[in-house]
Amino acid sequence: MDIKSLLELFRKSPELFLDTSGRSGAKTYCYQDYYLKIGKKHELEAEYRALIYFSKYNYSQAALEYSSSERDYLLTKRMSGMCSCAPKLISNPEILAVTLGKLLREFHDTKFTEAISINHNEEILKRVFLNYQQANLDEQMTQGIGCLELDEVFSYINAKKDILVEDTVIHGDYCLPNIFLDQDYRFCGFLDMGRAGVGDRHYDLFWGRWSLAYNLGNDKYGDLFYEAYGNEVIDPERLKLIAYIACLDG
Repeated sequence: MDIKSLLELFRKSPELFLDTSGRSGAKTYCYQDYYLKIGKKHELEAEYRALIYFSKYNYSQAALEYSSSERDYLLTKRMSGMCSCAPKLISNPEILAVTLGKLLREFHDTKFTEAISINHNEEILKRVFLNYQQANLDEQMTQGIGCLELDEVFSYINAKKDILVEDTVIHGDYCLPNIFLDQDYRFCGFLDMGRAGVGDRHYDLFWGRWSLAYNLGNDKYGDLFYEAYGNEVIDPERLKLIAYIACLDG
């Protein structure tokens, strides 16, 4: 199966495809054992390269094919298991929180033998500056920091940005829909790794806890998630900075 044949089938029989699109903006369709992701031109190139990289370490499915014309197309095999927000998995939030915390620490502690060129901190600060210029403030995220003023949020980020470090390969979108486990909470793989790169571990830590709370409807298990990861390496000041960054990182 290749991109061309899948697109032809999709045009003729779209009812055969399951729309599994998330919040990233790109459209993802599932057909039998394949995922076909469709995005804006050049939008999926970073994810394609990330899949090639991380599949060597069994953290993701391998990319089968990528093409770019008027739009981007990315073909992968279907991931085994289920996303971490599946009812079966969130029915035991304590086990889920511990599993996700330990899994993230294992990923961050992995000694990748090949260099990865993407500077994640640099990329997020570019997005922050662009969203500030366009006044794109995420009001949902501002509620978490109790600050609703665009200039105040940006000023805090600008004043504190130098405390971010670049000592860890991070996922970049460590949210429950992107983490696949089997029914016994064993790791199957990551999705949506287009924002992976060398950056600050607190970015994944913040979004992991936020996503856990969002999908459970409360933050009751957030501390357990951090404890499973290892509180000894978690810096509250950097977590606070990431919370501000999240307001301008759409």
